[in-house]
Amino acid sequence: MHEGWKEIVLGDYCERITVGHVGSMANQYRHNGIPFLRSLNINPFCLNLSNLVFIDEIFHKKLKKSELKPGDLVLVRTGYPGTACVIPDYIEVANCSDLVIIRTGKNLDPYFIATVFNSTWGIQSVGGSTVGAAQQHFNIGTAKSLKLFAPPYPVQKTIGGIIRSFNDAIEINNQRIKLLEEAAREFYKEWFVRMRFPGYKKAKFVKGIPDGWNINTCYSFSDVKGGGTPSTTNFEYWDGHISFFTPTDHTDSFFIMATEKKITEKGLYNSSTKLFPKYTTFITARGTVGNICIAGEEMAMNQSCFAVVPHEPNDYYFAFLFTEEMVRYFKQVANGATFDAITLNTFRKYKALIPSKKLRVRFFELVSPFFQQIETLTRQNTELRQIRDRLLPRLISGKLSVRANAKSKQTAGI
Repeated sequence: MHEGWKEIVLGDYCERITVGHVGSMANQYRHNGIPFLRSLNINPFCLNLSNLVFIDEIFHKKLKKSELKPGDLVLVRTGYPGTACVIPDYIEVANCSDLVIIRTGKNLDPYFIATVFNSTWGIQSVGGSTVGAAQQHFNIGTAKSLKLFAPPYPVQKTIGGIIRSFNDAIEINNQRIKLLEEAAREFYKEWFVRMRFPGYKKAKFVKGIPDGWNINTCYSFSDVKGGGTPSTTNFEYWDGHISFFTPTDHTDSFFIMATEKKITEKGLYNSSTKLFPKYTTFITARGTVGNICIAGEEMAMNQSCFAVVPHEPNDYYFAFLFTEEMVRYFKQVANGATFDAITLNTFRKYKALIPSKKLRVRFFELVSPFFQQIETLTRQNTELRQIRDRLLPRLISGKLSVRANAKSKQTAGI
């Protein structure tokens, strides 16, 4: 351990450690108001605002104990306990449910502490300290009593700043990805939902259908295939080089670049799974139903998913957006109920207007630059996360020496 580093008890150095609101919330959610964070909004180092809910000002004031401010550190209690991120400056005020809240005070840098929690050491430390048999919880007592090694405050700031620079680069890429994704979706809707495709004013319509179009299923331009899982008791089938997609694999963009599990060629050829080509659309049928992504490389897939494989490469992107539209439709039909079942019959039941092959080729030419840039940025983010995660253990252990930045040298510290 480098000079100046010492073991501390987290609770002794923090200004405040508490927990977010615990209790029924469904009748308090609003369409706008005060952001209300839940476990699903907390990713390592960053917020996921895709399923953000809100509460009104009156209820927010009743939950004064769980009020959040920029710079507060929030940690997941249940599910993936210990997952941590810092409330960014653009969230001026917020509240939360069932999260551990840490206000670090003047002697601890919140970004450094987030780095510790999100490291392998932090995950293992929290995992070994959770309580509950069926669903493990990370509680306040555990957080307060957690022992960790910390350098002087200026070094904390530098380490936190290094990790923050990676996270900022990832976030900038994410913002660009979202804009490109919305542009691609908007072109799909404009051409194939609103029917304002190129030349639509002069197009010939027969019974309300443009000439060359037809009402059909995705089978008219693709095949829908299932997957399988190699025997989990045969070690020769696992930890190979072939990506193996399952519903637990998560992506925030159109593309999935890396999977948690990998199989060997023996596993591939001795099971019912198949190797699907790059740009296949995967859709989850169990667990979190209806998640859709595009394979960023050749991948196998388990039996809890379906693969939409276009007959022609020009239909790869159309197939993905068509499948998104199909899921959106079934969620609307469910009327707020859980959309909890996808079978082969789901694909056969969903019929829509299928544009002519010629128009689909034009669409592919239009949106290809969008998808290619999304793929490039997603791949960059994968690489940035890998580099960041390789740095984490060396930074928090002091094995990788860093110098305090000039701005933080005068700040009091441990």
